[in-house]
Amino acid sequence: MHINILLPHKEKFSINSASSVSITVMNNFNHSKYKKLIRIFGQNVCNPLIKDNFIGIKDPTIFFKSKNKNLANKMCKIINKTQTGKKIIEIHNRPYLVNTIFKKTQNKVITLFFHNDPLSMRGSKSIIERNKLLQRVDKVICVSNFIKNKFLRDVNDNHNKVTVLYNGIERQAVNFPKKKETNYFCR
Repeated sequence: MHINILLPHKEKFSINSASSVSITVMNNFNHSKYKKLIRIFGQNVCNPLIKDNFIGIKDPTIFFKSKNKNLANKMCKIINKTQTGKKIIEIHNRPYLVNTIFKKTQNKVITLFFHNDPLSMRGSKSIIERNKLLQRVDKVICVSNFIKNKFLRDVNDNHNKVTVLYNGIERQAVNFPKKKETNYFCR
């Protein structure tokens, strides 16, 4: 079983130009005990943040085709060809890709991560879209309660599929200077 992570096309999983979703995926990877099973799919870059686990997908030169759907289709081809058994697929911030991946892969567990307001994203703006997502995915992970509440607005069923996983950061010990006692009151 592999864990296949699909990044949005605009995310550069690169040492020099990583943005928030890429950094979050990298941090989660660094703290995972399943590193050998994780494969990260995204736009091809020269210096990926994690070389051995990154699969860079080159863009076709077709301008009128969705770059995100291209990434999803190529990822599905790769995992269908190279993986047998259960496939875990994480989709980050692109709810409209759930249908493509749902149709093109068998024996899968789909997780959808929301890093931003789901009501502003194609594929999760309407109640009907969010209900359909909840029928097709195994889990929806939101990075805050605000995003979770937005996703669940007016949704009646499957609330148990939606959870919050806060983004973490590496804390480094810092020696702060000792504070001087100051009298803040006027006499």
